[in-house]
Amino acid sequence: MSRTDFALSLLGAALMLPSAQAGIGYEVPSSPTSREISLVGEFGNQIFLRGDDSQKLLTGFTFEYESNYSMTAGMIVRFYQNDGGQGTPGTLLYQSNPLDIKLGHDQVSISYNSTPIPKSFTYTVEFQGNDGGANSAGLLTPDTIPTEGQAYDDMWLRSTGGWHIRQVLTGHAMFTATVTVNDGQGLVISSPAVNQIQVSWQDSTYKLQRQDVVTGSSAWTDVPGVTGTSTTFPVTGTIGFFRLITR
Repeated sequence: MSRTDFALSLLGAALMLPSAQAGIGYEVPSSPTSREISLVGEFGNQIFLRGDDSQKLLTGFTFEYESNYSMTAGMIVRFYQNDGGQGTPGTLLYQSNPLDIKLGHDQVSISYNSTPIPKSFTYTVEFQGNDGGANSAGLLTPDTIPTEGQAYDDMWLRSTGGWHIRQVLTGHAMFTATVTVNDGQGLVISSPAVNQIQVSWQDSTYKLQRQDVVTGSSAWTDVPGVTGTSTTFPVTGTIGFFRLITR
C-alpha cells in the first residue's frame, strides 16, 4: 500500500515529508542488458498505475530510447484510453509537441499536469524517419518487470491497417519507463482557530490513520470525524503519529 507518514504534535505541527518514491505510479527500471526494440510506426505499452481503479493525477512521464540518427522535431509521444474496439487504444488523451531525436542513448521527461487520467492507459512513441533499414530508433526493454504498477508482456503497434498486438521477446516487451502521480501530496497542516490544528490533503482515495506510539505491535486506526479530505484536532499537548493510506 502507498502511504504518506507524518508525526503531529498537538501543541504544534511537525511534518515529516514522504520520500519521492511515494509519487511513482508505474516504473520499469533499466538494466545493464536492456535491448532496443525498433518498429516502424507508433508503439508502446498498456500500463496499469498502482492503487485503486479511480482516475489518477499524472504529473510526469519518463522513458529511454536509442537511435542511430538525429532528427529535429521527429518524435511524438501519445497517451490513449483503451476504449477502442476489443480494448485497442481509442480516445487520444495527450499528444506531445514534436521532440528532437538525438543520436545515441537519451532519456525524455514529459511534465503532465492536465486532467485526471485512467488507471490503465496506453502510451506510445513514434520515431519519424525510422525506416526499418538504415535509420533505426527504438525504446529499450530491460530484463526487469514493473517495480510499481503492472503491464502486459506485449505491446501495441499502430501501422498500416490499424492497431496490432506484438510480442517481440517473451517477458521482455515492457519498456523502461517511469510515471509519476500526485500521491496524496498537497498535504497541508494549519491552525484555523485558537487551540485547533487542521490536516487536509488533495486525494480523496486516501484516508487518515493514527497511532499514539509507533511500535511493531501497535495498530493503526482510522481517524474519526474526517469530512472528505480534512479533519481538525484540538490542542491536547500529546503527540500522535499519522499516515495517509490508500483505501
